[in-house]
Amino acid sequence: MPREDRLLTLEEVASRLGVSHSTVKRLIKRGHLTGFRVGRNLRVSTSSLDSYTSTKRSYVSFLPEENVTAVTQAPQDRPA
Repeated sequence: MPREDRLLTLEEVASRLGVSHSTVKRLIKRGHLTGFRVGRNLRVSTSSLDSYTSTKRSYVSFLPEENVTAVTQAPQDRPA
C-alpha cells in the first residue's frame, strides 16, 4: 500500500536531511525541492523529499571508487 503524501514543515524537512531551516529554503529556491505555500508558511511534500533524497543517493553511487575510499580512509600519522 502506498504511503500517504503529506506536507512537511521546513523544520521537519531540515531534521530529516540533517541541515538547517535556511538550507531547506535555499533548496526550494533553487528548484531541488518543491515547496508549497499554506497561508504564510512553506511546506514540502513527502514525495518531493523522497525524490530529492533518491536523486542524491544515486549521485553518490556514481562517484569513482578512488574518491569514495579517499573519503573513508583515516588520516595517516605524520612523521615527527
